[in-house]
Amino acid sequence: MGKSKSIAAFNNPDDALEVFREKLLPFVIDVRGKHIDVDLGDYAHICLDHPEMRPRVLWIEETLKNPEEIRKHPDASKSFREIYLNRIYKNESDVESAWHIVVVDARPFSKLWTSFIPANLDYINTIQKQGKLIWSNKMNAK
Repeated sequence: MGKSKSIAAFNNPDDALEVFREKLLPFVIDVRGKHIDVDLGDYAHICLDHPEMRPRVLWIEETLKNPEEIRKHPDASKSFREIYLNRIYKNESDVESAWHIVVVDARPFSKLWTSFIPANLDYINTIQKQGKLIWSNKMNAK
């Protein structure tokens, strides 16, 4: 059995801070049981600097807890960063998805770095080709 489909609703953008606090602060436990620290500075960067993420706060939690893959950053100077890749669906019957990325700084402890929707599939393809695979839902499929 493979990974369950990642279903994450849009939150009301006006409620982004409240949802962020409720779902992500002060930490999230990822799919591997790893403790990922989160703070209000992350909210400022992710949701205020990138307004398209305000209605997608729930996507961050879903991607950390149910990613398709986790890879090392392909840039050797950023190899301490882990990139969580996921496809998010609106509902169980939805066949179209949107890619979502969460980046975690994993030195010496794990700290949320950023979250975004890639502008195109080239970025996803580069990460998958050049970033060393750390974890995959296929690794845990039975």
